[in-house]
Amino acid sequence: MAEETPTMLTYVEQTPAQLKLNVERSEELTAELVGLYAQKPCHSIWIVACGSSSNGSQCARYFMMKYLKREVKIVSPATFIYGEHDLHEDDFVFVISQSGCSTNSIEALDELRKLGIPAIGLTGNVDSDFMDHADLVVDYGVGEETVSYVTKGVATLAQFLMLFAIEAGARTGIVSPEQRTELLNEMADAPRRHEIVQRET
Repeated sequence: MAEETPTMLTYVEQTPAQLKLNVERSEELTAELVGLYAQKPCHSIWIVACGSSSNGSQCARYFMMKYLKREVKIVSPATFIYGEHDLHEDDFVFVISQSGCSTNSIEALDELRKLGIPAIGLTGNVDSDFMDHADLVVDYGVGEETVSYVTKGVATLAQFLMLFAIEAGARTGIVSPEQRTELLNEMADAPRRHEIVQRET
């Protein structure tokens, strides 16, 4: 029997398992980005993203601000390239594209290089075009998602950014070991809630 073509619902149903896996490997998953963030005091965090990547970032923004005690700005690639890139020397910047093939996100990485700033790309596909334009490519743990209207990508990105905030906060002493454990336990409960919501709807 032929395998069914995945739909958006396929990936909605896969999301809790991916979230569970990612929170279990939180420290490993976020290690590269946390390591860079912790190298020097950070002024503000800039996230360059559009579409579903912007949506996922917006979901995590206030959590990040709360636990990193830093301003978090989310700007579209076009806005960043053509107008808003007046960066403080200690700002921490990264570009997000789930596919790693978004042309405007690639241009944003190129703009960072022109500005002399490390070009960090977060993606669900480390073997994408991002490889040729970023100084560091970070896999945020979405796994596979082949439909155009992404769902698993938004949820796993929001989770990754929250896990990054927890781990970076812990590394820099803003989040206590006890608080980190408490937050990770709460994050670990999210997949169970996700499954309940799916079942009830």
